[in-house]
Amino acid sequence: MEDLLDPSIPDIYERIALWTVDASEADLAAFFSAYNKANKDPSGEKDLIFINWTRTNPAAALAAVAGTNMEITSWWAWGVNDPEASLAAAIKAGPKFVSMVAWGIGQSNPQWVRDHLEEFPEIARGNAVSGISQWQDGQDPQGALDFAIKNGQMIDERTLRIFLNKDPWAAYEWMQKNGARASRYYGNQDGSMDLLLKNMATSQPEVLQRIADQTPPGDAKRKMNRLLFDQLVKTDPDAALAQANATKGPRIAAERLAAVSLSKIAADPEQGFATLNRILELCPGALTGQITTRGPNSSIGSSSDPVQGVSDLLNVLVAKDPARLLEAQPPGGSDPSGGQPAFSIIADTWARSDLSGLAAWTNQQNDPKVHDAAAFNIISQYQNQEDYASATQWAMSLETNRSNSLNNLVQNWASRDLPSCQQWLTTADVTPEERQTLGKVLESYQSR
Repeated sequence: MEDLLDPSIPDIYERIALWTVDASEADLAAFFSAYNKANKDPSGEKDLIFINWTRTNPAAALAAVAGTNMEITSWWAWGVNDPEASLAAAIKAGPKFVSMVAWGIGQSNPQWVRDHLEEFPEIARGNAVSGISQWQDGQDPQGALDFAIKNGQMIDERTLRIFLNKDPWAAYEWMQKNGARASRYYGNQDGSMDLLLKNMATSQPEVLQRIADQTPPGDAKRKMNRLLFDQLVKTDPDAALAQANATKGPRIAAERLAAVSLSKIAADPEQGFATLNRILELCPGALTGQITTRGPNSSIGSSSDPVQGVSDLLNVLVAKDPARLLEAQPPGGSDPSGGQPAFSIIADTWARSDLSGLAAWTNQQNDPKVHDAAAFNIISQYQNQEDYASATQWAMSLETNRSNSLNNLVQNWASRDLPSCQQWLTTADVTPEERQTLGKVLESYQSR
C-alpha cells in the first residue's frame, strides 16, 4: 500500500482505482488516513477511496471525515452507491448533505432520478438533474433527452449522438417534435437539430438522404442536401465533382463546384483557376449574391448572401496569382446579374491583401478601361487608410470619372482634415475647372 501514497508516480490514479476494487474496509480506512496526511490537497484519488468505502460501510466512511472538508465528498460517494438509503439519511442530516447526495445520484443513477424526482427535496432537485447532465445515457437516450427538456436542462450532445446511432429515424422524429424547445436548452449556436443533421450526415448519410428525399422543398431540404454534399466531398471528391457538374440550379452548382475545388486546392491549384472562371460563367453574381434567373421572356433578379465557398476560393487564388484572375475577367460594364463586376471584387481582394502589388500591376496596364477599373479599388483602399495624398494621386491618373473621383475624395478628406486638404489643392496638378469645383467644396466645409 505504501507505494500508492506518492502522487508523482505515473498512472497513480489508475493504480489506486485497481487497488480499491478489492480492498477491505480496514485497508481503505488505513489508506485514507495515510493518504490524507501525505497529500494536503483534495484529489480524485480521494473520490475513489470514498466511492469504495461507502459501498462497504457508509457509516464508517462518513464518521471518518465528519466535520472536515471531506465530509460532503463522503455523502456524494454514498449517493453514487446507494440512492435510496443515502437520500433518506441526507434528508435527516441537513440540506447541504442532500444537495451532495443528489449530485452523486444524478451522476451515477440517472434513471433512479427520473423515477424518483418527486422524492427529492425541492432544494436538491436542481443538483440531481444537473448530475444527470454528466451522464451519457446509452440505455435510454430518448428518456434522458425527454427528462432534460421537461426540467429545463441543457441537451447533452453525447446522449443525442447515442440516440442518433441507436435509432436515427426516431431521433429525427423526436427532434422535429421537440426541436424548438431543445434549441433553447442546447448550448451550441448551431442548435440541436443542426447537430443531429450534421452527425447523421457523417455517421449515417444514407438515412439522411432518405429523409431529405421525403422532405418538401425549402430551407430544411437545402440544409440536408448541403450536409450530404459536404460529406461526399470528404469521402469521394470525384463523385462530388460529377454531382456538382450535373447540378442544374446555378447557385447550388456554384456552391458545390467551390466546395470540391477547395478540397483539391492544395494538391491541384490549377483546377482552382478554371473552376472559379466556370463558376462566374454559370452564376455571375456568385461573389455578390445578386442572382438572376432567366426565363424565355423575362428574368427575375434576387439578392441574398454571396454563394457559400466562392469567396473562400477567391481568397485562396488571390494569394496564389491575383494578376491571372484579373486578366481573366472583363473590367468594364456591370455584372449581367446586376451586381458588382467580378473584376472589381478580385481587385478589391488583392488591394486589401497586397496594395503595392495591385498598384504595380495597374501601372503596367495600357488599356485605360483595365487601368481605371483597378485604380478605383486602389483609391478606395487608400481612402479607407486615410492616405489622401496617395488616393488623390491615383484619382488624377484616371481617364474616366476623374473629376467625380476627386470631388468625392476631397469631400471625405475635408471632413477629416480640412487644412491638409486645402494645402494639397494649392499645389495639385488639376485643371482650372477642377480647381474651381474643388475650391467651392472646401469653402463649404470651411463655413461649417
